[in-house]
Formats: sequence, structure tokens, C-alpha cells
Amino acid sequence: MSALLPTLRRKLAGLRGYSASEITMVAPSLVLLGLARLAILFLPFRFYARVLGTVASQGLPAPPLTAGLDNRARSIGRSVRATARITPWKSVCLPQAMVASLLLRVGGVPHVVHFGLAPGDAKPDAAPMQAHAWIVAGKRIVTGAPVLPEYRIVSSFASPPPAT
Repeated sequence: MSALLPTLRRKLAGLRGYSASEITMVAPSLVLLGLARLAILFLPFRFYARVLGTVASQGLPAPPLTAGLDNRARSIGRSVRATARITPWKSVCLPQAMVASLLLRVGGVPHVVHFGLAPGDAKPDAAPMQAHAWIVAGKRIVTGAPVLPEYRIVSSFASPPPAT
């Protein structure tokens, strides 16, 4: 119990830099990150891919945002990333992208989710490829930053769907 109080004080002190709307998104983000983790573990990609948007051409640029939508995208990204750091399970790029995409869609923020691959380490026990997911809204990387230049985009999802 005595070790809990300093930890709680430190966590609460970390909230000082966040707005009230960002703090209110922590609880829903936590639940959604848990559901995303379960979906990744137990369901094929095609079942939860709908959360990411509509399949789009690879490397589709995100549409420009108004200042208000850009602020909303920034807040959603900050909340999802901050919440991902405190989950007791792995909340890496894919669950973050799933949750942020859903919250951006609810918030009316157009965005594109990208999946990329990069060559892995040359070590014998390392994975031959590295995968990464990130979201772009306007000129902002909402989740998944930093995106290294060696990642080659292999799939993109847009929300709302690109105009045809």
C-alpha cells in the first residue's frame, strides 16, 4: 500500500500536460485497447479490418484538416498513446491504430491507416521483416510515430472512403 501512493502521485502528476477532453478519453481508450488486443489474438484480420476503414490505394495521402479537426486528431492521438503506455498488456502500433481510427471516425476526422514492412535485422534469430501500422490525419501522424524511411507501405485504409 505504501508503494501505491507514490506511483499514484506520479501518474496523476503526469496528467498535468493533458486537457480535460484528453483525460476523459483515457477510460474508453483503455477498454478499446483491451478489446483490440483480444481481437488481434483471437480473430482473423478480415474481421477487425473494418475498424480501420475502407481499403484504399497504397500510400493514399490523408485529406487536409481544418484547425479544429487537427486539434481533435492531436488529442485523440495523445490519449491513445498515453493510455497504451499504461496497459498491462501489449498495446503496440496495431491496437493503437485500431482504437485511434475508431475514435477519429466518431470524431469526424478523416484519416488514413497505413501498414508498412521493413527489412528485419540480419541476426539469425531475428524476424526477417518488421511490420508497423500508423495513422495520418492531415499532416499529423496520430499514432505509430516515428515512421522510419525504410518502411514500405503495403496497405492503406481510408476513413471516410476516398472519393471515386
